[in-house]
Amino acid sequence: MAQSIHPYATIQAELQAEQNVPTAPPPAYMQTESLITAQPSTGGGPSVSNMQMPNFVTTYANPNPPVGPKSTQMRCPQCKCLIKSEVRHRSTWKTHIACLLLCCTGCCCLPYCMDTCRNANHFCPMCGAFLGTYAS
Repeated sequence: MAQSIHPYATIQAELQAEQNVPTAPPPAYMQTESLITAQPSTGGGPSVSNMQMPNFVTTYANPNPPVGPKSTQMRCPQCKCLIKSEVRHRSTWKTHIACLLLCCTGCCCLPYCMDTCRNANHFCPMCGAFLGTYAS
């Protein structure tokens, strides 16, 4: 009986042999800089050693821009869309204290109905990311 050889067996062996060949790592930044400046300059063209690297300025974006009690237009730091924030009001311990103080007057539910007595949490309407809180 004849032994069948897989048609890609020789190609697989060649690929494994190529992958096992050690290669030199790429040169470090300082090594490449010395290689560039060591090259002789050609007449007429600008010299590589005289070229200046551009200056880069890093600008830091505030991940949580200031928000107010109402919806705020801003760029979402998560999805990078220009959005108008979605506001969800949440009760805090101050809301509950106001409720207890107003309990004797019969208006104990009033702090829960007023947005000024609750915190305003801002969310992105596109991706749902939390943007910030306005504490009242």
